[in-house]
Amino acid sequence: MKFKNKISYITLTLLLFSCSESKWAEETIIDPTIKENAIELSAEVQEKSLDFIHAKNMNVYNDSILIILNKPNDETKFVEFYNLNTNKKIADYIGRGNANNEMLMCISHLDGNKYIVEGFAKKKIAIINLDSVISNPNYKIPELLSYSMSSQFITPYGDDDYIF
Repeated sequence: MKFKNKISYITLTLLLFSCSESKWAEETIIDPTIKENAIELSAEVQEKSLDFIHAKNMNVYNDSILIILNKPNDETKFVEFYNLNTNKKIADYIGRGNANNEMLMCISHLDGNKYIVEGFAKKKIAIINLDSVISNPNYKIPELLSYSMSSQFITPYGDDDYIF
């Protein structure tokens, strides 16, 4: 008997929900004066353009600093910083090669005010303090750190400390 009661309750519940009325939202009509008063916008033309032939990845920091990660080549360093307001290069770091402060191939990501560049071929990592790059034209990046994991697990902590 209990099984028949359960089936009856389920059937009754389904019938009640299927008979409920759905309310549709009213159609929104835009006032015709909006179209009449619309102004055509023209594209902003930038007279001076920066040319980034070797760029692999770009990030913008604080709406005015362009950070470029370049493809490996002998003409440019891996990381370049540009001021978007003046279209001038601020600094460039990390050359291509086998020396201590060089990398062969790299990937990067932005983590707050730190730009983390991982040289996965040599298992080296550079953590660049962006505020220091902007404020100090003589800023030098710290010595590259050796690591044994992917940089997504390295978190900057404070100004000069890192959690691996």
